[in-house]
Formats: sequence, structure tokens, C-alpha cells
Amino acid sequence: TLILISHDRDFLDPIVDKIIHIEQQSMFEYTGNYSSFEVQRATRLAQQQAMYESQQERVAHLQSYIDRFRAKATKAKQAQSRIKMLERMELIAPAHVDNPFRFSFRAPE
Repeated sequence: TLILISHDRDFLDPIVDKIIHIEQQSMFEYTGNYSSFEVQRATRLAQQQAMYESQQERVAHLQSYIDRFRAKATKAKQAQSRIKMLERMELIAPAHVDNPFRFSFRAPE
């Protein structure tokens, strides 16, 4: 086992077969070379974003139902049930995409 840290993709691609990516205080393990890592990570982020958007649609639908029927006597119990459902729902975070890193050097004086 060798821990290698580098920003040179061309150097990493033929050498590595496993990548541990640290992001948002979590570690993600990817198998394969660096090119494979980029594809796998993009897929994971796309799936996470799709799940987040789907959940947000579900939350909006439930909230709409609650807002419409909370005060209506015949539907109040169902509205309360949906409020509890929203409270118990484990929220999915939106996919985090790193901002492009830019830097510049000042001209020497």
C-alpha cells in the first residue's frame, strides 16, 4: 500500500487502482484509475442530485397537501399524518460540485 497525493492526472492514471476521495467531511472509495474515478464520481453526483430533486418534489407535494387541508375538519387527520411524514423524512443533500479553482500571480514590482 502506498499513499500518493498528486495533482498530475497523467501521472496518476497509469499508476493508481484505488482512489480515496475526501469531500464534505466524508471519504468515498473508488476503484480503477483516475479517469475511471472521474466517471464514477460524476455518476454518483448525478444520482445524488436526481434523488435530491425527486425528494424536493415529494416534499413540495406533501407541503401543498398540508397547506390545503390542514384547517379542513374532514382532512385534518390526514394532514397531520403528512406533517409527521415530513418530520421523519431523512433529507437528501444536493450534490456538491466544487467551484473551479482559479488563482493568479501579481506582476513583480
